Amino acid sequence: HQAVTLATSKNKTIWLDIRGNHDNFDVPHLHHEQNYFKELSSQGSQGNLGSYLKIVEHNGVRLGFLAVDSTLKPGPRRPFNFVGALNRAELDHLSKLAKKSEAEADATVWFGHYPTSTIVSPSPGLRSVMNAGLTYL
Repeated sequence: HQAVTLATSKNKTIWLDIRGNHDNFDVPHLHHEQNYFKELSSQGSQGNLGSYLKIVEHNGVRLGFLAVDSTLKPGPRRPFNFVGALNRAELDHLSKLAKKSEAEADATVWFGHYPTSTIVSPSPGLRSVMNAGLTYL
């Protein structure tokens, strides 16, 4: 037990995860008992059930990691769970997170489950909101 406790106390790994099509497959809403992401994931168990920003500093460089949750709500079944979508409120939220990252970090790394070419969003679109970012993973 002591060896495990010592090993985990020195572990500086930060887990950044985001929901994907398997996390919302046939899940009616974020707080539903079938939403295992909220309890079994690193960020979900911390209350980050949607898009979020985590700023990490290392060697004097501050990076903003901006997670894009574009999973469909409610979570559909096949074949409709292979695309992402953002509504106006979600796109506005991402825009606010991007501005916060620009103000507090040296660069922003965007990441999400779906490729941006498969994410539907209202104008100006996700790619426009991400234009000042370093990359999208």
